[in-house]
Amino acid sequence: MKVSLLVGSTLLALVAAGNNPLNRFEHSGELGAPITARHRRHQEVDAFSQHWNGFLPQQGQEKTYPWPHQEQQQQEQRPIHHPFPSDPRFGNGPIRMEMEIGTSTCNKAGSDALFEFWFVGGEIRDGRVYFDHYIDLVGPFRIDGDIGKHLEKGKIDTISTNNVRGSVWSIQSNTKLMIIKKTRNGIFNSISDGWKPAYVHVSWSDSRNNSYKKAFRFRGNCDVDWLEDNDYYIVNSDGEFHQLHRSGKFSIEDVVSRTW
Repeated sequence: MKVSLLVGSTLLALVAAGNNPLNRFEHSGELGAPITARHRRHQEVDAFSQHWNGFLPQQGQEKTYPWPHQEQQQQEQRPIHHPFPSDPRFGNGPIRMEMEIGTSTCNKAGSDALFEFWFVGGEIRDGRVYFDHYIDLVGPFRIDGDIGKHLEKGKIDTISTNNVRGSVWSIQSNTKLMIIKKTRNGIFNSISDGWKPAYVHVSWSDSRNNSYKKAFRFRGNCDVDWLEDNDYYIVNSDGEFHQLHRSGKFSIEDVVSRTW
């Protein structure tokens, strides 16, 4: 499977202490207003940028891809369409996307590991994860807990980019699921790389003053929703948390091409 990854060229990571703002966004992501966390310290980090061009059919050629809501052995073939045309088609650029990442106040909630985030259409249903192959993958957004004071207990980090594509309608379909990949940052950090997030708030806006917000919340119980193994993890806006066990060796294309 070839998937178009829509990425920003520059990600800014900001670290902040502040009150826990869990109630700022409704679960639909359509309500709430941005809040300015106090005492933020700005730090620039490198972006991990990739782009796949093979998702669109070539001229005169029709490609197909499995429909996501069937078992793999019975998947129906349907034509691909592309919900994220280039910005000139919408005339709404530049576009800004920001992630505000809150780390839990639970004991040892902070992490020194590396985390990558993607957003995609799909659902968690009956204990299984179904990815929507009709929707592009947005990401990765990367943050390294071993650089500076990122992902510390009770702190807020922000990742942002001014170089994404799409429209206010397509981004709503594109943020049904959040994918997080955890990678260990060396043997010396392995004893402190488990992470307990509190929430991730996503904001999208374009030059026409269209905007969209989505909240992904994790349960406050300090015994659950930890990212400890080097795997992929799936979260939806209802707070459902799903670990894809033994998935760490897979590429993101492999992960979203199947049902888990």
